[in-house]
Amino acid sequence: MMNGYLVLFLSWSLALLSMGTSVCAQERRDQRMDSVREAFAEQMLKGFSREENQKLQARQEIWIRNNPYQPFKRAFQYAQRSTAQSRIYSNILVISSTDLYENATAKEKIDRYIDDILNAFGCNVALETVAGGTPGDIRALITEYYDDDGLDGVVFMGRVVPAIYEVENDHFWWNGGFGYSSFPCELYYMDLDGEWLDNDNNDRFDDHKEGSGDKSPEIFVGRIDPKSMGNYGDEIELFATYMDKNHNYWSENITLPQAGVNYLESDFANASNDLDLVYGDEVEHITYPNTSRDDWLNNRLQQDIGFIHLWTHGHVNGHSFSGGGVSTSDTFNAEPKPRGVNAISCSVANWVAGNDNGFVVGAYVFNNAPTSLTAIGSSKTGGMADYRTFYESLAQNNTMAHAMTDWYREVIDNWENHTAFNAGYDYVLQWYYGIVNIGDPMIVFKEVPSVDVDTDVDTDSDTDTDTDSDTDTDSDSDSDTDSDTDSDTDSDSDSDSDSDTDSDSDSDADDGADSDADTGCGCFAVGQAELEPRNLVDFTMGLICSL
Repeated sequence: MMNGYLVLFLSWSLALLSMGTSVCAQERRDQRMDSVREAFAEQMLKGFSREENQKLQARQEIWIRNNPYQPFKRAFQYAQRSTAQSRIYSNILVISSTDLYENATAKEKIDRYIDDILNAFGCNVALETVAGGTPGDIRALITEYYDDDGLDGVVFMGRVVPAIYEVENDHFWWNGGFGYSSFPCELYYMDLDGEWLDNDNNDRFDDHKEGSGDKSPEIFVGRIDPKSMGNYGDEIELFATYMDKNHNYWSENITLPQAGVNYLESDFANASNDLDLVYGDEVEHITYPNTSRDDWLNNRLQQDIGFIHLWTHGHVNGHSFSGGGVSTSDTFNAEPKPRGVNAISCSVANWVAGNDNGFVVGAYVFNNAPTSLTAIGSSKTGGMADYRTFYESLAQNNTMAHAMTDWYREVIDNWENHTAFNAGYDYVLQWYYGIVNIGDPMIVFKEVPSVDVDTDVDTDSDTDTDTDSDTDTDSDSDSDTDSDTDSDTDSDSDSDSDSDTDSDSDSDADDGADSDADTGCGCFAVGQAELEPRNLVDFTMGLICSL
């Protein structure tokens, strides 16, 4: 009997100790992540300024003023219904601008793309065309499909109205902040059960709450809009060129090299190499001082590889590198060869601020190279840190946008309430709400899927043209845009703006992090090493913490 009580006592003791060590491990991990995040933020924000932000905002206001909301019209075109028994995805929605689909060349490319997706994934694919509307109109259309049959993702083609989010003082804790900031926010179309608010009724969202569900995305979204690259060609010609190489990919006429490059400029040289989750040892890890403008353009972008991960300072029309800046035109003319790009570089994906003249991430996709297909970047000050989940998902042969959605869920679920270094600082909003996927969101990087399917085509056009511009949701409808800006400003001031930032290579970016491979300024090792106690001192501390 005594032995039984002893065993029970020891079991309870071990359980208590285990709980205590777990609590302490979590506390230590949070503290470590806070210090690393703070170092990361300091380095990231060194490449930006209040003046740069004001210039970007003024350019964006010009676009908004020149593109006021118009009455909404939608037309159901058709649905391809698959009989495949085993599906990777069930339902995909393609939303094309009406004017793009009415062009015969573009129509042929869009219809062919839908066949490609259906045959690759064995899913149902529906096509809707839209003209005008508010973000609420577009979200209502997407929600209708999601509620009726379920929906995995949406592909925007041509000009589909963006949702704009605003922040009163972006990164307020950093030297007084950058001041007012607004930016395109695709998360609005991805999170269908959250509540998006426009408290000052200026057609820009300024708050995001859980609503009927949570704040995480339900679906993935990607955007193929060559109109945003107006300085580099006619919209239809750019679209046709892109869709032809995209078709070559789905026809398996483009190889998928199982190799990548991890390219880290000076302030981020200590970030992790999580691309190895996708390609193992076939990742070339290049860090400052071996990085430079010329090396990037003439060597790295010319490599026939599957994926390239970049971390450097930037703005809408350029990256900053050792030895000078790289502009949108530099990138476009280099004709990048990698199939996919993750550009962690401030504001490089803000196609609205690009004013339809071009932007860096667009240049990675809509150039004349036969193999450049899709890219991720941020439309605001920030970028995809904590990216381990993203690469874990790509390694499972998930699509680019699916991996982005997995990553969004991870960071929102784990960090939305985490006050990173100042009370009240919403880390996820400030750093991540601008992440967007430009190019085909359905691209995968391990093996192009292929499914034998029979299809039925549903062409009922019963939804045919819904013109009420107010079908709404919470979009705060269509009172125009508040262009007030001062139109001005060097619309295209290019590139090398902050090429100066690359100097002190070994910043304090990885404070206290050597013990964990993942704790540089890049991935912050959520769910990684738990710092389990290895000796009596740690074991005792675990007990103390649990009390």
